[in-house]
Amino acid sequence: MEEESPKFSVTVTEYPVEEGEPIADHVKRELPILSISGKLLGEDASEKRSKIRAMMESGETVKYVGRNAFGNAVVTAFDSTHNHKVANGMNFTMSLRQIRKIKQLFAPGISAKLTTAVKPTTTAGRKQVQNTKTGSAAAGAAGGKSASAKKGSGGSGTFAGGGATIKKHTVRQGQTWESIAAAYSIPVKTLRAANPQIVKYQRLKEGDVLTIG
Repeated sequence: MEEESPKFSVTVTEYPVEEGEPIADHVKRELPILSISGKLLGEDASEKRSKIRAMMESGETVKYVGRNAFGNAVVTAFDSTHNHKVANGMNFTMSLRQIRKIKQLFAPGISAKLTTAVKPTTTAGRKQVQNTKTGSAAAGAAGGKSASAKKGSGGSGTFAGGGATIKKHTVRQGQTWESIAAAYSIPVKTLRAANPQIVKYQRLKEGDVLTIG
């Protein structure tokens, strides 16, 4: 190994204002990148190159320890050059990028009693009151519906209005777009599309209320 060049950076999110400087409200740490250059020598140099390419193409995670240590990384690029100065091998450059793995928040075998209860969607609409005798029953049902809506303000809940059932979810600490979409068995793209009030690429915050599309 001849040279190692680690790169660390952050991205700052800014929003323009009518007067004055833009407002920066979020700093996101970018994933570190390590560039390596050196020589592969010996009769098995080509075999070593093939193994590195195989790891890169399969997305296998690797751990590199040299002057710098990079764990949980993937090979994103590998180039080799061949000339008369290295007769029994080749020069190479390689890039490693650290990755983050999402931790599953819900166990696959979780008990049905502990999973989020979501009322199935209905198209029945509101029923008309037939006579004065059933008026009190209808009022009781409306009161129960109101109480159900208040109860749904924490965690997740179902809200009915105008004949359509809307599912809501209140974001808890540590939850992400991916984990919430997995919990409701819907694509992340569908969940984002149902919540245009949240700026694209903005992280979810505890207390955000999402519509489950």
